[in-house]
Amino acid sequence: MRKALRALGWIAAVVVVLVLGALVYLGLAYPRADNPPEVEIEATPELLARGDYLFNSVTGCVVCHSPHEPTVAGARVIPGREGEGGPEFPIGSAGTLYARNITPAALGEWTDGEIVRALRDGVSRDGTPLFPLMPYFNFRRLSEFDLTAIVAYTRTLAPRESEVPERELAFPMNLIVRMMPGPAGPYPAAPDPASRVEYGAYLVTAASCGDCHSPMDDRGRPLPGRELSGGNPFPTGDGWVAHSANITPDSATGIGLWTRERFISTVRERAAAAGSPLSESTRLSPMPWIAYAGMTDEDLGAVYDHLRTVPPVRHEVVKFTREGAGTPQ
Repeated sequence: MRKALRALGWIAAVVVVLVLGALVYLGLAYPRADNPPEVEIEATPELLARGDYLFNSVTGCVVCHSPHEPTVAGARVIPGREGEGGPEFPIGSAGTLYARNITPAALGEWTDGEIVRALRDGVSRDGTPLFPLMPYFNFRRLSEFDLTAIVAYTRTLAPRESEVPERELAFPMNLIVRMMPGPAGPYPAAPDPASRVEYGAYLVTAASCGDCHSPMDDRGRPLPGRELSGGNPFPTGDGWVAHSANITPDSATGIGLWTRERFISTVRERAAAAGSPLSESTRLSPMPWIAYAGMTDEDLGAVYDHLRTVPPVRHEVVKFTREGAGTPQ
């Protein structure tokens, strides 16, 4: 009996050593990232204009990193608080994330290269791995001009001091997140805006449309064959849950019967309705209509042209359900 207990003790000790060794290895070997690039971005008028457009109307930077007016649909940012951070993003049992302050009050000591690395590799200045809710996997697919334009424009935000809570990641997500970042590699070439479908795909990636409109598995990966078919739940904080729309070209449940003109006008009309009395269609949906309404007709048309080429998926989505009622499938 004593020999058996002694053997079990040795086994337990070995397991503890192995676990501790694995934890130490994860801490030392991950995240995998290159050193920040040694770049100094020249903020030309052309670069700043492009950065303004992307930051405020395409990539969602201003939407995620700014507090919103709490009773206004369309994700309207509180004027004068752009980039100060604070919005809360619950991620279920894995924890809670908080958008960081990205004004010069918080990033003033960061080099341009450190910001570039955060946006493309997913690693903060101090080596902390970023959770991919900050869509670095998408941003690494931006051209060098567009990525550096965002960095240059971010530098022009008014510095705003703010208190932002630290993220809370439960085990094992606090370890898994360390293995997600990695070197982004060379910049891809920018597509020709004249190539409507290709450029539309580029804009859809930049706007991270798939992150909200593609059903995900429990590891945050798009379900195969369900891309852009909607249904993802977004609690609105008022007892309701909004569900992302099916934006595939399915004629019955998606946008298959929509014309380009209807697609563009819907974005404009929903943005214009922000601030009006809330209704079934304008309840506190997180869809950033106001930001996307800043896109040009040409770019919104390119997004539409690309969406018409993705595989249609029949998936009926109920816009809103009561909290606790479950996600419609």
